[in-house]
Amino acid sequence: MKRFTWALLVSVAFVLAACGSNQASCQKIFEENYETNLQRFVDQQIETGVSPELARKRGEYVLNKAFEIDSTFVKLSPTQMDVWLGAHMSDFIDGLRDIR
Repeated sequence: MKRFTWALLVSVAFVLAACGSNQASCQKIFEENYETNLQRFVDQQIETGVSPELARKRGEYVLNKAFEIDSTFVKLSPTQMDVWLGAHMSDFIDGLRDIR
């Protein structure tokens, strides 16, 4: 699970790295790329045997939680993303356990 969460967040960070300096522009870019990033997560989950419905619920949770924690996560470099994920991984894992 950690691997897929990390992979998704890194891909989101790269896709959204062009985000401007304020939350409104981050949110706009986040929303514009939401379905693409969600589908990446879903595809990765399905490859491990997770049902498409559960994979989608998990992906929606991870994307929305990341934005809720800090909308500027989309501007982090890969090294910064590793640190950020380390600090917030328990937030994701705890929530993912509850998704059925």
